[in-house]
Amino acid sequence: MIWATSTPVDESLHGGIDMPRWHASDVVTYNLLSVELATEYGFRINDIHGRLSGATQGLFMPDGVHFNHAGSQLIGHHIATAIQQVARRENIR
Repeated sequence: MIWATSTPVDESLHGGIDMPRWHASDVVTYNLLSVELATEYGFRINDIHGRLSGATQGLFMPDGVHFNHAGSQLIGHHIATAIQQVARRENIR
């Protein structure tokens, strides 16, 4: 099993839509707890949040939470890469 962390939130965009329901700090806390639990159960970790943090400009939808096509493509790339790495290690075809 591969656990992927939650993606970053752009609070500057998200806060302008309505009352912010997601905060960057909440996502970090959630990821820390979920990675701890996933690791305890032997999951591999794909740190999508870490891979995208600081490199999200132009990748969000106007709500600052969901990703546009380019952002989704990038996330898909990171997911596919993680699966390919595990498949190579496990010699899965």
